[in-house]
Amino acid sequence: MSRTYSTETLIILPRLSGGTANVLITRLITAAKEAAVGGQPLPDNVCHALERLTTTNQTLSSALQPVTTTPDNAAGQEADNALDRAWGNLHRILSAWANSDPADNPDPVGTDRLMCLFFSDGLTFLKLRYDLQWQASQGRLDAFAADPANTATAGALGLQTFVSRVQQAQADYGLALGITQVLESEETAKVRTALTPALGALRSYVLQVVAYADSSAAGTLQQTDALLEPLTSWTYPESSKKTTEAPAPT
Repeated sequence: MSRTYSTETLIILPRLSGGTANVLITRLITAAKEAAVGGQPLPDNVCHALERLTTTNQTLSSALQPVTTTPDNAAGQEADNALDRAWGNLHRILSAWANSDPADNPDPVGTDRLMCLFFSDGLTFLKLRYDLQWQASQGRLDAFAADPANTATAGALGLQTFVSRVQQAQADYGLALGITQVLESEETAKVRTALTPALGALRSYVLQVVAYADSSAAGTLQQTDALLEPLTSWTYPESSKKTTEAPAPT
């Protein structure tokens, strides 16, 4: 019996919807930017795969944005506006540090890391449909809390108050909308059309990074581990509907 080798058979991904794929890919793109800061340059094959992944994810993000992006109740709209303001204020302060002279910045490397983590795509995630916005916002806050270095950087830059306001606004937003976990929603034809190439690009990117791990260059294994960490540590968020267990990524 003949064997077929393809990215689909070699790279097994966890079960991903349009929204969760967008979150996971955004985390991988952020990890790639972080790995390139102060580390050895990524090889061309990984960079090319990353460019394709970024492009397909932008298309997926656009497909996830319906005409109506705000909640249809007053409390939800007020909480949505408060969350937008909190993220906007944090973005302004962090951008000011990022644009300052490195000599005046107490933690320039950490500043770049937080910019990549929070705002790799600017503030476009705030334009997503309200449930997807909640999910994207929560993903950023979870990633921030997972690394003590982020808290140290926030302290050095005086960002604690602004981060706390985002966290509180996020909690209030979820409470106002009744969202405390990822919502399952019908995938539109537009989202399904954008999701397929995004998953293809994701598999190709993982394959290129795994191939890079075989390189004999010093520090390669540590760098590739960092590149794939968002995928290897990915846990499918609990849904408001019962779903089949997601297979573990390989």
